[in-house]
Order: sequence, then C-alpha cells, then structure tokens
Amino acid sequence: MKYNTFKYPDFNWIDIENPSKEELLELSKRVPIDMNYLEDAFESGHLPKIEINGDHIFMILRAYGASENQKVIEVVEISNKIAFLIYKNELITLHRTAFPFIQNVPKNLKTLHEVVLFLMRQIFFATLFLMFLLSLGIFFWFKKKKIL
Repeated sequence: MKYNTFKYPDFNWIDIENPSKEELLELSKRVPIDMNYLEDAFESGHLPKIEINGDHIFMILRAYGASENQKVIEVVEISNKIAFLIYKNELITLHRTAFPFIQNVPKNLKTLHEVVLFLMRQIFFATLFLMFLLSLGIFFWFKKKKIL
C-alpha cells in the first residue's frame, strides 16, 4: 500500500493506493472510514456513485488510468476507479492504480474546495476527451495503428 498525506492550512488529504484487504481493515481502525465505503471502492465492477451522508460525501468515479506504454484495446482497460471521501477538514482518496493528476496538484491550491475541484476537472476533461475520440472512432483507429 502506498499511503501519502498532504497537509494544507485548513485540511489534510490522505491518498491511499493499492491497499490489501488486511491493510483496508487496519485503515478503517485508524481513519474515519466506514468499512462499506472501502469495500465499495475496491469491489470489482462497482459502478460510479455519490452518497451524501451528514458530515461527509462519498464518491466513486472512473478516471483515465492507462500508462503511456500500455497497449489497450477496450475503454474499460484505460480507466480505473478512484473513490473520494470528503469531510469538512479531510479528503481521503482511494484507488488501485497511480493517477498522475494526484501528484500534479498545483502548489498554489490551498483549500479543500480548490483541491477537490482540480481533481474533478482532471477526471472530467480526460473522460470528455476520451468520449469525444470514441464518438469519432479515432480511439480504435489509434489502437489499430498501435499508437495507443
């Protein structure tokens, strides 16, 4: 498991990458995460969702996740789930694979709102661009030519 903590003036961001089941159980004891959220975040085939529960928001999204060297054929192969648990003073992200946009959050962002908005934009625009390519059939042309 890769566990990073990013400290901001008004909140902390905990990013958790590729935890084992045992690590998830241990994590649920240390961090205020309902075990059901952890199971949903890493359940194979779980659909994107959003839940608003009192003092927090839980989201599961799909984000572009293929590496530059990865040769993929299906759309599902180039996206992976990322879960967000958003509290007033804490952001927790959970995912199996690395996402470059997590390491590339601009240093000038200071608030929880700014960081979450940045992450959502990265996911949204990558997804929108991929959908655009798919609608034109270009994605599969690139695959055929072994460009992607």
